[in-house]
Amino acid sequence: MTMRGWQQSDILALQRKRGMAASEILPVVKRGSKYGAQRSIDARGMAHPSKAESVFANLIYLLESAGQITGLRQQVGLEVGGLRYRCDFMYCEFKKNAWKIVDVKGITTDRFRTICQLWKLNGANLGKQHFDTLTIANARYGRGGVTGWNYTDIVEEKHTCP
Repeated sequence: MTMRGWQQSDILALQRKRGMAASEILPVVKRGSKYGAQRSIDARGMAHPSKAESVFANLIYLLESAGQITGLRQQVGLEVGGLRYRCDFMYCEFKKNAWKIVDVKGITTDRFRTICQLWKLNGANLGKQHFDTLTIANARYGRGGVTGWNYTDIVEEKHTCP
């Protein structure tokens, strides 16, 4: 097990400096995800930090090949109320003729709750383009993995003067 900020080479050098024999040197174990997510590869060979995100990517690829969406982008950096935020997917839906921003979540962190609160107040910006809706896709699990999706929209509240 390693301490944060230490690299394997640093630990091995320290162990050698202390005169430890090669057989005594402990292997450095890589830490997994904080919440237990396992990296996964989607149908196009792209790596994703979780299986749920990989499954969702495959679903989006099907929608794209069927012509229902266009302009698919992944890991797009946005600004939400002064904070930098990277969404998982961004694409344009033909039916609504609007951009959709989607974040696949298994565990909702405090930082993401803050992002959602700021989104409700300000929406998000990508350069001069403004977005008012963030869709959160929570995976439903059953036998065999992901069995469906629960969607929640976080919508910017339009503040109008009376």
